[in-house]
Amino acid sequence: MPADEAQRRYIEFVSSVCPNWDASASNSTTASTTAASTTASEASTRNKSEKLGMGPVFSMMARPADDGAQVEAHSLAGAAAAGALEQLRSLLDAKTAAAQLDQLDESGLAAIHHASDRGQLEAVRLLLEHKASVNVQDSEGQTALHYAALCDHPHVVSLLLEHKADTTVTDNEGQSAADVAGSDVIVKLLSTS
Repeated sequence: MPADEAQRRYIEFVSSVCPNWDASASNSTTASTTAASTTASEASTRNKSEKLGMGPVFSMMARPADDGAQVEAHSLAGAAAAGALEQLRSLLDAKTAAAQLDQLDESGLAAIHHASDRGQLEAVRLLLEHKASVNVQDSEGQTALHYAALCDHPHVVSLLLEHKADTTVTDNEGQSAADVAGSDVIVKLLSTS
């Protein structure tokens, strides 16, 4: 998708979720950084830009239901993202699930990344109980902690920290979870761990 189309779609999405946000008040030199991105490190730039009037940051995995980029509902990642606990339990109980638990899907993410991004606390807990790696890195080098921190899910961050998530892991851009954190609450949680 061209950058201008991605930016237009992002602005439409943010405007629909935050009707009081004024896209015209954005800083023109940083507006191009709001182009749709699925990486926590790129969203960190948006977080810093937000202080300059860029507006709220949202997970770009939150897509309309008709978007073809959705994870398959019957996959571990799909069930984790949707918080479909019974389906997730069933998939995890299958003998092949252990081998697939930390596998990256076609979008470069493991099931725990999808669940953490969406704030699916119980799905994250279930994945961890089934021995999902708390520090598995996606294709961009980000962990579940990066996603939970970026998307401002303090309960998920706390759970990941209880399971010994490594706060020092950096992604391919050198960003830690604290660097991409979506709020001061998350930064405080990460700094006290």
